[in-house]
Amino acid sequence: MGDHDRINEVDAEMTGLAASGGTAEGNDEPQSRGWAGLDWSPWHDFDAAHQEKLIPATPGLYRFRAPGVPGLLYIGESGARGGRAARLDDLARGRSRHSPDYYLNWRANGLARRPHRGHYAAPYIRQAEEATGRTVEISWACEEHPDDVERKLAEARLLAAYRDATGGGPPVQRGGRGMAQWLSQRERRE
Repeated sequence: MGDHDRINEVDAEMTGLAASGGTAEGNDEPQSRGWAGLDWSPWHDFDAAHQEKLIPATPGLYRFRAPGVPGLLYIGESGARGGRAARLDDLARGRSRHSPDYYLNWRANGLARRPHRGHYAAPYIRQAEEATGRTVEISWACEEHPDDVERKLAEARLLAAYRDATGGGPPVQRGGRGMAQWLSQRERRE
């Protein structure tokens, strides 16, 4: 079966999910354990999950949240060698190596090239941590998603389910386009 056939097959399977409102068993809360019909791990402090090597070294899906704040910060997928553990190791290193300003305002900081940050979400995740004063939390889909096409479609389905549930995308998604608004909302609440 080719990629095009697999896409059509997965789309057909998702049609049933879409007909039920995009979720299974009414789990339309993006932070829930059964969100979008998937079995998600409990939420873990990201630093602890990373240091204790709890994050699966398998291909699949993951999500981030700021503790005590509704919604998600980011929804991601990884199929690279080392799976989610390797991808999120890059994020952990990138968010602790330099300040968000170093990565996001590199020209103003006198750098000729954008510095490598491991994972594009790293400075935005750190901004969320600095704004809330707490380490972000991570949860991952318990199922593996080894097929690249199906995994990317699953991520797209999660992003659509998130938009349906909240009216917008996670703030870190799409190059952190929603972070300025998210940070502004945090400041107004304090």
